[in-house]
Amino acid sequence: MHGSLLRLYAHEDQRHHGKPLWAWLLAQGNRLGLQGGTAFKAMAGFGRHPALHEARFFEFVSALAVQVEFIATAQHAQQRPALLH
Repeated sequence: MHGSLLRLYAHEDQRHHGKPLWAWLLAQGNRLGLQGGTAFKAMAGFGRHPALHEARFFEFVSALAVQVEFIATAQHAQQRPALLH
């Protein structure tokens, strides 16, 4: 199978119509018939600000990212804008 890997990042607390954004993205990928989708919660990381955020008891929930990945066939990869609707 030839295809593509689509990788998206969202903050844990981001929501779309009341649902966690990562869960909404997975549902959309499933609805579109993508070959697979997975959400990974970050253990640690930093963004445009140099502060390192780690998954600890006292860490703010929104400080860490969730990585959402999809495996798409070549046909689905050409239709990727549909995922955002």
